[in-house]
Amino acid sequence: MPPFSAPRLGPGAVHCEALDALFRAHPDLIRVAEIEPSSGWIKAPGPRGAVRSNGFALEEAFNLPQAKLVHGIGWPIGGTVCPDGGAWAEQRRWAERLDAPWTSEHLSFNDSPAGPAGFLLPPAQTQAGVAVATANIRARTEALGRPFAFETGVNYLPPRPGEMPDGDFFAAVAEEADCLILLDLHNLWANARNGRDPVERVLAALPFDRVIELHLAGGMEKDGYWLDAHSGPVPPGLLDLARDLVAALPNVGAVLFEISPQFVDALGPAAFLREMEAMNDLWERTGHRAVASRPWVAPPRAAADDSPSAYEQALVALLTGPASPGEPPAIALYRTLIASFRNGALSDLLPNTLRLLARRLGEAALEEMLAAYRLAAPPSLFPSDEALAFAAWLDANGPRLDYLEDLLELEAGIVRFAGEGAGGELRFRHDPSAVLDALAAGSVPEGLPKGDYRLVLHADAMATASEPAAA
Repeated sequence: MPPFSAPRLGPGAVHCEALDALFRAHPDLIRVAEIEPSSGWIKAPGPRGAVRSNGFALEEAFNLPQAKLVHGIGWPIGGTVCPDGGAWAEQRRWAERLDAPWTSEHLSFNDSPAGPAGFLLPPAQTQAGVAVATANIRARTEALGRPFAFETGVNYLPPRPGEMPDGDFFAAVAEEADCLILLDLHNLWANARNGRDPVERVLAALPFDRVIELHLAGGMEKDGYWLDAHSGPVPPGLLDLARDLVAALPNVGAVLFEISPQFVDALGPAAFLREMEAMNDLWERTGHRAVASRPWVAPPRAAADDSPSAYEQALVALLTGPASPGEPPAIALYRTLIASFRNGALSDLLPNTLRLLARRLGEAALEEMLAAYRLAAPPSLFPSDEALAFAAWLDANGPRLDYLEDLLELEAGIVRFAGEGAGGELRFRHDPSAVLDALAAGSVPEGLPKGDYRLVLHADAMATASEPAAA
């Protein structure tokens, strides 16, 4: 079929709660809000637990004054294991309610025959990898009921012998799946800075008429790599590259800035609005030059002969197993990113449990404990499963500390009941309010009287609780 003709939505940004007030106050400057629905989803406990939407979050997104796009962050389409768990139906429900003209997801994988990876990883860039992604995209497009774009991904691994060049792989997936492209220019910028193909070479291979959306972001240096961290303003050199590029994208419907929620305060409102002005300047440069569609020629078959399944299993086993001396820097980096993501899930959902452990044992001992947990337990695709797995591991293997059992009962219980959408009773040996008050004051609880304390959580409150989704 001919490429989808995108409505011209305009400049905008990826929405998050920390930016909500700016989105509502500046609809003329921020004309598009990209929504990541799984940030408002709840998941039932267990690997096969179904997800369901937070209706309040959906209606809040619906009431934004911007045009909306829907972007997935936890169910990528690049791997041989492509779980659903009800997520696709929820994504469709959000896209329909928000009237999103297209949807998107990452051309990556985060699950494998060897188990979850704990992070978005690059797929096998071979002809077999193209076939896997193509099948996944066709199934996802049908499930979502509207045009679909894959995001060009970041890849910290060095090029493998015989693999398809980055641009050829992206082009092959787009043409074979007959789908659209979300061109994340910062991802290509990071890949090039880290030793993969130059941005210009990747762009030269892409079918520009399939590029429906453009993303820009900032990053940071870490361990000799440039990270796609969404941590600040767009680098000036990347902005110059985007200015030269946008007029050559005949079908682009949105130009968006990304900033991760944890970096919003450091960036500040004034700097964010300056980034929006830059997105508006880029948007004004779009749509002025029609570009003939370049005939696509299938690249030669790559020499790499391992199957995508074998590649995924080997990479996940390497990244989630014990570190070995002299391992490649990219493997060490991914291991660090996976650990950071898993620790972040625990910090978000079990904050007071970790706070007590840090104050009683020390930060170094806590990190050793977290490292031991990560080796003993595989990553989870969803933060709530990660939190419950750690709570179970800590109960079986952790130190016997006063008040730790109470905090685990409270925080893990809230996570569990929220996932089940049910109410219930939690019971404690000490007054949980007194324990929390002591931790909030910067101290360690001491000398609290024992008793039979109870907290009843009601089903209606649990049904609207929400938690972050895996990325």
